[in-house]
Formats: sequence, structure tokens, C-alpha cells
Amino acid sequence: MNETEEKKTSNAKKLFKAVAFSIILAVYIIFFIRFFISCDSNIADEILKTPEIIAAYEEDPANFEIRQYEITDWYKSKSRAGEAENDKGGKLLSVSELYYIPKTNNLQITVKFNLDILKNRDTEYSKDKLPFKIYLEDEERNIYNMFSSVKYDERYSFGYIRICFDGISLEKEDGSLDEDGSPKMKSYEMYLQMMGENGEYEDEVYDQFSIYTGSKNYKKIKYK
Repeated sequence: MNETEEKKTSNAKKLFKAVAFSIILAVYIIFFIRFFISCDSNIADEILKTPEIIAAYEEDPANFEIRQYEITDWYKSKSRAGEAENDKGGKLLSVSELYYIPKTNNLQITVKFNLDILKNRDTEYSKDKLPFKIYLEDEERNIYNMFSSVKYDERYSFGYIRICFDGISLEKEDGSLDEDGSPKMKSYEMYLQMMGENGEYEDEVYDQFSIYTGSKNYKKIKYK
């Protein structure tokens, strides 16, 4: 092999290595971007600390509990605003991170949704101007719409609402017991009414979730 051929072979090898390196680098960049975008907002699993919650923890940290319950009815597929319901669908509306604090009777939950489902997509939403009116209802049709803390965030194509409801007891107030001697539990539905194009919340319920159905199984969340 003469000097010219050796030079061509060397250049071909360098070109192959450069192309291979570029492909590998592009794959890693795409993977990183997809991973970063898929991460939820920091508020999604945040413990909202009201003055009452902080005081209850500081008074007796050893017996302060935050219980996380599983939500089985957690996901709905919605259509983009302006499209017929279920015409295309595929837009997310979900609930997660259900925390209950027995000491203070607080229930905290996160709502996550595609921003495209909102009728007022261009509105600048905040904790003081939420895209949904949210309230709870128990099996006796008592309404709970008082909350002591709420946070709102947007991350890429998703919006997040983290809300802390007050005055929520998972146990029945009449002290009734199950056959095993443990307290009977209540159940709660969560309702959402979307802000309409006129800037007012619509009377019609946009959707609802059965967020708690009486389960006594939970895991403890560390106060942090």
C-alpha cells in the first residue's frame, strides 16, 4: 500500500469514528432531553406546610404522620379544547400523590393536565387564578372546598396544581366500627370545573375522580 492509499484509509477511519461518535452523542442528548421533559414539576409530590401543619409536627414529631394512599381512579384521556369529546383524546388529566395528615385533618393532592385541554390557553394562571375550581364531596354529599395552601406550576406542555384541603376526616365522625374493630372509613370524590372563555368557572363539572374509597392501606411519607 502506497502513501496515498494509507492516507485515504486513515482519513476514512477518522471519518467513521467521527460519524459514530456523533450518532452516539445524539442518542445520549435525545435520551437526556426526553428524560428531563418527562420529569414532573417539583410541586407534584411536595408536602404543603401550612402554619398548622408545622406547629403540629414541631409539637410531637415522633407521632406526626403523613399517610400516602393509592388512587386507583387516577387517569382520564381528554380532548384538546375545541374538539369534540373523545374525538381524538390522548390529552392527560390525572391525579396523584394523595397525602393525608390525621393530626391536622388535611388532605393534599396533585392535579396534572395537558395545557391544551384548557379553554383559556393563553391565560396566565397562578395559585391565585387556577384553571380549575376544585372541591371534594363525601358519600353523604357534604362539600369540602376550603383549602389552606395551593401551588401552581407549568412545565413544558403540562400544568400542575398541588392543593391542601382543610377539615377532611377519613374516618366516619360517628365513631362506627368495622367487624375487626377498626374505624369505618369515608369515601371522597373530587370534582373539577374548568374556567370558561369568559374567565368564570363553568357550572358544568368537567370531570371527577374517586380519590379515596375507604382503603386502610397506606405508606408513611417522611416529613421533609
